[in-house]
Amino acid sequence: DEYISEAEAMARYFKAQGLEPSRILLEDASTNTRENFAFSQELLKSRLGENLKLGFVTDTQDMTGKVIRSSSVNVTLDRIIEVARGFIGGYNQLPPMYSAVKVNGRKLYELARQGKEIERSSRWVEIHNILILGFDSEENEVSLRVDCGKGTYIRTLLYDMGELLGCGGTMKSLIRSRVGGFNLDKALRLSQIEELVSKGLITDYVT
Repeated sequence: DEYISEAEAMARYFKAQGLEPSRILLEDASTNTRENFAFSQELLKSRLGENLKLGFVTDTQDMTGKVIRSSSVNVTLDRIIEVARGFIGGYNQLPPMYSAVKVNGRKLYELARQGKEIERSSRWVEIHNILILGFDSEENEVSLRVDCGKGTYIRTLLYDMGELLGCGGTMKSLIRSRVGGFNLDKALRLSQIEELVSKGLITDYVT
């Protein structure tokens, strides 16, 4: 079954009811006033857990791609932490070719699949925090957690970290554990949502 977050459940529910999912109405209990709230603004921050595999680079910056460069790994945990700290606050990130970013009306991944690479502009991305959870020196694998803003390509962040470490790096895995105020531990399977809808209980989760 597919897991979806509370945010996605809310959006699907509002859409099914013919409502605009990008905006919801909140009531301030202290003043009893109502104000519009941009729902999308709550989704600008994400928390992700990922593994960085050091020692090689792929054309997609993740494990699904073709290895285009490899090198020996000679780094320490202290050096990894130092490099990670340098990204906190944000940086100008170059979107990967395998992405949905459009340049001159064409999605980059469409060009990448044709074996083409074009010039593209870097974009500022917010990196609120990077926590290094561990480093397996035998497997050359770094476990970390990133709190970031909208539009951040995590595989590119990990690629950039690998470049600064001097050995290259590729994203091995990625788990989005939080979007805005919605956490993975409260996510629902599609089958669970269908059951809640059939029982008329879905509003308990979206209101």
